[in-house]
Amino acid sequence: MLKLNDSHLPEPKTGGSMKDNQPSSLSHPAETLIAAYAIGRCSPVEQATIDEHCFTCEKCRTRLSILLRVCASGASTEERRELERLFPLGIETIAQARQDNEPINNPYLAKDRQVFSPQSSSPQAHPQRVVDLLFGFAYLKRYQLAAALVVFATIAVGSYYWYTSTHSPLKNSLAAVNLSYRTNRPLEARVTGGIDYQPYERQRGEANDPDVNRDQINYALAELTRTVASSPTAETRHALGRLYLMLHKFEDAEIQMKQALESSPQNARLHTDLASLYYERSKTATDQLSLLSQAVEHYKSAIDIDPNLAEAWFNRALCYEQMKVANKATSDWEKFLQLDQTSPWSKEARDHLKKLKDRATLSSGNIKEAKVAIEKAAASNDETALRRLVSQNFVLAKQFSSGSLFDKYLDAAIAGDQQSAESSLKTIRLVARLTSEIKKDEYLNDLAEFASRASPEVKNEMLNVRLMLRQADSEFDRSSHDAAFKLYQAAYH
Repeated sequence: MLKLNDSHLPEPKTGGSMKDNQPSSLSHPAETLIAAYAIGRCSPVEQATIDEHCFTCEKCRTRLSILLRVCASGASTEERRELERLFPLGIETIAQARQDNEPINNPYLAKDRQVFSPQSSSPQAHPQRVVDLLFGFAYLKRYQLAAALVVFATIAVGSYYWYTSTHSPLKNSLAAVNLSYRTNRPLEARVTGGIDYQPYERQRGEANDPDVNRDQINYALAELTRTVASSPTAETRHALGRLYLMLHKFEDAEIQMKQALESSPQNARLHTDLASLYYERSKTATDQLSLLSQAVEHYKSAIDIDPNLAEAWFNRALCYEQMKVANKATSDWEKFLQLDQTSPWSKEARDHLKKLKDRATLSSGNIKEAKVAIEKAAASNDETALRRLVSQNFVLAKQFSSGSLFDKYLDAAIAGDQQSAESSLKTIRLVARLTSEIKKDEYLNDLAEFASRASPEVKNEMLNVRLMLRQADSEFDRSSHDAAFKLYQAAYH
């Protein structure tokens, strides 16, 4: 009786091929093991191993299929020749098995014989296994085709995802933008979308900057413009608007971002970039506070939607600095550094924070002393003392002259107290001359000149506007941004 051990199978003849008698470098099953499988002499473990291997090995699957056909006595002469070429020991193994007196009781082989034998008319139902599905002669071509279709579909789907992931207009334009700015970024505010860090220098990043790669900029602009034309989604409009923002085309950027925001109102990154647009535009606009207030509102919306969006905290800190709200700017810089402690952006944030804290090191007592000294020098028209104080405390001197001293002048002028009004105006003009000489700042000169020529009605309107601005500042400090914005609007209109 033929046992599971290969030693009971015939040894190869002299000159016969030994190639398939042992596992190859590709780990194909031994020839004798496949023959034992075909005649039902494998253990369940060996049978499962061959099943699993033939699922992926077309060569062994073909050889086993022909061998099974021979076992069923239904093979053609051509198939037998093919078997002899592919499986030199197969015929001998089967012949010996057939000479064995013990009947073959393997139900799967019996079923195979029913499938391939033309004399079989009533095949019995047996559990299906891999060989029934893959190696039955009647189904062989069908499953080969199915396998080929599966492989083709897998390759096609993989190729599609590879192509779309490597040929995305949004990704390509982002790469082009990163190549465009080699040494500095075009905006002080930080835009979203994965733009690489570059330091910021004022008046850089414009069209005449030799460090800007205009070819890459033009490519990104053309790519995004085509994409928006063919697929005007919130994502594509945001990307195009972001590029317009970096090019300082604020009107075009605002159009794209507002349209994107209509369909994606909960997009924190979109709110952030729209806020940055208002922040950057405020630098050259006459309605600076109005634009800064809009920027703060959108930054707030972004943070409410995504409290971990670092760009929103970074940019709102810049905005608060521009609005001279040092305590809020300090708080936002500290929050940003909780989110980002290692990137180049964090170094820039630490620089801002250090400057704010350095300014705050001047104690309230020292500030009060400086104010008193400025007021005393102004009252006595001590130009020498004022010059020293303006050099040391320029901001305080300017705030004093344009703040409480100017209010005192307006009150006296409106009340008809000409002597007090003239005295206050004289001091303002003295400080204005010193700030112009020392800091090249002409603001106080312009203010004094305008006030001196204004009618009583205009002076009264100026006083009302200043009161509204102070009230707006107070509302803003209390985080009543809507009320502050309305007061700012009323003051500037």
